Amino acid sequence: MSVKEEINRGINLVGVSLVALSGFALFPEFFIQDGWLHKLGEAVLFILSLTAVGWYLKGENMYSRSVLPAIFVIISLLLKLFAVIFL
Repeated sequence: MSVKEEINRGINLVGVSLVALSGFALFPEFFIQDGWLHKLGEAVLFILSLTAVGWYLKGENMYSRSVLPAIFVIISLLLKLFAVIFL
């Protein structure tokens, strides 16, 4: 494994772990939320975190330079901001 692949792996791991930690840590709120719209937001964040981890573990994605971890982080941030502002 080259140094470039190791750097790409670290960058991808940081992005994916940010999304995964927020999705897994906030998932228990799904059971205590009162409205179905609030539950939907938590469920979507959890599914996004599963998707990010699945993408990272599939094939050679962890070693390739990709913009997807940044997109996962942006989507999760926008989802939480939307929930705070509009719900």
